[in-house]
Amino acid sequence: MNDDEKALKLLENAVTKAQTSIEESTTFRPFLMTMAIDGTIKTIENREPTDEGSYALLEESITDRARQNKLEVIVLAIKDRLPNKFSNGKVQSCIRLHIEEQSQLSKSISARFIYIPYTLHRIEGENRLHVNLGQAHPVGFPAEYLS
Repeated sequence: MNDDEKALKLLENAVTKAQTSIEESTTFRPFLMTMAIDGTIKTIENREPTDEGSYALLEESITDRARQNKLEVIVLAIKDRLPNKFSNGKVQSCIRLHIEEQSQLSKSISARFIYIPYTLHRIEGENRLHVNLGQAHPVGFPAEYLS
């Protein structure tokens, strides 16, 4: 599996996890997914009651894991609001994915936020919800955790 395929696989796993959680409970808790050099994927969560506190603990976890392990790719996921520059002023919920890859560290833009807007719909005649994902919006910046 090449570097792009590794990153894409982790991103797909993170989006699927967030989407499934939103469909089950209309929200999701922040979580971290990592891929080690050997291809092992781990999902890290915590029981911190606030999203902000949970996110901070996950950031600490990334730093610790990056020092201890050879992480190939990380994805930190949180529920957020789509930035105004992508939403034309409309308030819209989104999945925000922070991705960093070892293979990109030599580049000046070595990390990305990927904002994926979504809408939640009740399936007619059923007692369940469906998430429609919108167009992803990437924003690049220098890596914070793997560098």
